[in-house]
Amino acid sequence: MAILGMMNIHGKKWRYRLKSGVKKIFWGLVLGLASGYLLLAYKNPLTARSLIPNLEPYPDTLLYTLPAWNWAKGKGFQMAAGGISVRHSVPMTYSYFLAPFMMAVNDVRGFYLGNLVLGLITLFFYGLTLKNLFGKLRYGLPIIGLLGFLLVTNFYFFNEPVLAMAENLVWPVITIFFYLVSLKLSLRRALIMTGLVGLMAVIKSTSIIFAGTFGVILMVKLIWEIIWPNLKWRKYAIWISIMGIFLAAVIFLPRILSLSQSAYSVNYFAKNWAFYWNCLKGGPTRNLWYFQKTMTVDLFVTSILGLAAGLIDKDRRFFTMTIWLTILVFVGAMSFFIDTEARHVMVLIPLFLISAGVFLEFLSKHTGKYFLIILMGLAAVNLFLSYEPEGKLPKVISLKRQIGLNFLHKEDPWNYNCVIEFNHFFNQKDGKTYLGSFLPLYFFYY
Repeated sequence: MAILGMMNIHGKKWRYRLKSGVKKIFWGLVLGLASGYLLLAYKNPLTARSLIPNLEPYPDTLLYTLPAWNWAKGKGFQMAAGGISVRHSVPMTYSYFLAPFMMAVNDVRGFYLGNLVLGLITLFFYGLTLKNLFGKLRYGLPIIGLLGFLLVTNFYFFNEPVLAMAENLVWPVITIFFYLVSLKLSLRRALIMTGLVGLMAVIKSTSIIFAGTFGVILMVKLIWEIIWPNLKWRKYAIWISIMGIFLAAVIFLPRILSLSQSAYSVNYFAKNWAFYWNCLKGGPTRNLWYFQKTMTVDLFVTSILGLAAGLIDKDRRFFTMTIWLTILVFVGAMSFFIDTEARHVMVLIPLFLISAGVFLEFLSKHTGKYFLIILMGLAAVNLFLSYEPEGKLPKVISLKRQIGLNFLHKEDPWNYNCVIEFNHFFNQKDGKTYLGSFLPLYFFYY
């Protein structure tokens, strides 16, 4: 008996050490991925060596940065310059977030630092979501490492911080929400998820689509995990559903009805639906002035297989359905919108990758020792055979060039350079000299 007791104690110690070792490896992976992200996203925003001072894209950047910059300078949170003030035309949530970073460096280009923080938050909760889903698998760490690498090395993820667009705030809200979806619901988590629904609704006009979908997911999760299992509460499930639908209608219907009929129309749907799915399945992409592919075809196929695997696996069914409900509703709703740029759907990339992870989980259970070979093959295909950037360069070459561009080479921010030259010229003139420029007025007041 004593020997059995000692063996039991030693067994517990071994399992504890194994679990502790896996946890350390996971956090090592997260640290490595964060380091890789910073290498690819790094710029010095306070110099003229990058395109950050160009304050592009216009008008998004000015709409979000000018109120924040005015607040940082003690002039109030207003869209104003040169004594002229106009009404805010976009939600100001993202601007409120940026203002402290501008104040910290006393420069409007501080928005880049805020975006970098948002990128790291996205990566952190994306990693935690993967850990919740795949961390206990035999090959869980390799799956997490590959999926993390695929997000970090996606051009539209590591390039996003140089652009002052509200999508920077959408990325982390999506990953935090689905991290909570991957956990068992509690009252505290339900309250946090409710807050995220509200936050998503006020980030930008199109994020109301995410907010509505998240609200439905939360309501279903609340009924399925808390109310329905409790026999005393089960009779209230229908009434809670009705109240949820009524509350959603009160909150979201006025926003939907206020949308411009010229900007949203069924006439745009067929063409836009085809455009978005062509981008997502690895086809040609139009995203501002970028033409790198949103995703590669191998990842798209793997994510579709993940949908099938998730529907088969009862433990993954609900989570898989929430991912694809979000994807399909958002792509479908955006297909009614006149503007068809891939930047609207690039925030869905983490969800496609997680769906791909569900298929990798399925493979790991059915291929045994050959799974690591399959995983390495998928990584090799993505690095060397899947041509992500324009010019048909392998992804590994484009990543090398990106790091070289960040640390060794200089980009010319033409808008910024023009303003500097104008200032230098006018410092040598009297007050009667005037300037005509195609640059927006606000550029001269930063």
